[in-house]
Amino acid sequence: MKKLILSSIAALIAATTLAVAQTAAVTTGVQTYSGDIVGVSPAGSTFTVTSTGEAAPVSYSYTKETHFVDTSGNDVGVTAIREHTPVQIQYTVDNGIRRVDRVIVQPVATTTTTTEETTTRTEHEHDHDHD
Repeated sequence: MKKLILSSIAALIAATTLAVAQTAAVTTGVQTYSGDIVGVSPAGSTFTVTSTGEAAPVSYSYTKETHFVDTSGNDVGVTAIREHTPVQIQYTVDNGIRRVDRVIVQPVATTTTTTEETTTRTEHEHDHDHD
């Protein structure tokens, strides 16, 4: 009976270890995340992004090797990332730190408002004295 219990425990531990290893394998490749920049820290070489439906913003670290490009693949540099800028991030996870390989800066949607002015003139009929 003891051998059966020990065998069951060993099998459970092995299955748990395999499941954890598979989960780690899934998160170690190149990942993609899309959202809007909500904070930039040039001194810390990090920026924070939020995405619709996500519970909390996510922080990313960038290096001199990180490529910042527009949607056509043209280099735009790190100065292109500002608050409210939509981006797509390609990154890898290294010891729990998200290291950004490439940031694709999306065009910012702009809204143009035009105002039309209308002038209304009211003419009043005046009584004239008749002789």
